[in-house]
Amino acid sequence: MAVYQDLVRRMDQRGVRILAGTDTPFAYCLPGFALQQELALLVEAGLSPIAALRAATWNPAEFLHVTQDYGSIDPGKVADLVVLDADPLIAVRNTTRIRAVFRRGHLIDENALQSMLERVRTEVGKSEGITAH
Repeated sequence: MAVYQDLVRRMDQRGVRILAGTDTPFAYCLPGFALQQELALLVEAGLSPIAALRAATWNPAEFLHVTQDYGSIDPGKVADLVVLDADPLIAVRNTTRIRAVFRRGHLIDENALQSMLERVRTEVGKSEGITAH
């Protein structure tokens, strides 16, 4: 792991554009959760929190040539947002402190979010032979 972290740190220092994102559909790689872990690992490797967040937002949009719609919060762009209870620039693990989610400008309420999480717990539990709590 240290070798990979050193490689990522050196690549970042040399201006290599880092893209964050999950490699699903692989077992135990859950979108969202895996991205939060990846951001923390990028910071552990030496990226600043803002660089890690950029690796999950602006950089992929730029790489995919979709910055007109994605990658930043601007009028007219697709409003996919995660609102947090704490500043991820202070600690990137604050990305786990989700207050609200907007998908294409529509709020996904807390009950719907909890229902989604419960379905994930249930499915993971099925694959591991355990029951969700």
